[in-house]
Amino acid sequence: MDTIISLNAEQTRQAARQLATALNRGSVVCLDGDLGVGKTEFVKGLVSALGSSNEVTSPTFPIVHEYICANGLPIFHIDLYRIDDERELMQLGLDEMFDQGFCTIVEWGGKFMGFFPSETLFIRIEHDGDGIRRITLRKLEELKK
Repeated sequence: MDTIISLNAEQTRQAARQLATALNRGSVVCLDGDLGVGKTEFVKGLVSALGSSNEVTSPTFPIVHEYICANGLPIFHIDLYRIDDERELMQLGLDEMFDQGFCTIVEWGGKFMGFFPSETLFIRIEHDGDGIRRITLRKLEELKK
């Protein structure tokens, strides 16, 4: 388990840019944390580091945004905040995205931890007082033990 302390949005994006070097086709990243904690800021850092010039916004209402990076890597940014049960989750076709080798970044992934591949990177972002964010990175397989 790794923990990163972030004092502001730029540091959150920087932490994500550092993580991006380890992502490739088929990577799955789940982000969890309260509203406004910085999940979308983290995604902005990931997507920019992977070479996309697309503006990153929260996909709360469209549920899925797709970005194409400079190297052609497709990234799907998904927000499960409004998804209430696994039946709705299946209708999104997430399992197909995993099978096709896309890089998939999921906000509110903690709601459905049993759905994701065991090698999924699970990132929890928490307020730690006075604007400080604690970003904890773990493999999902570690959380299931």
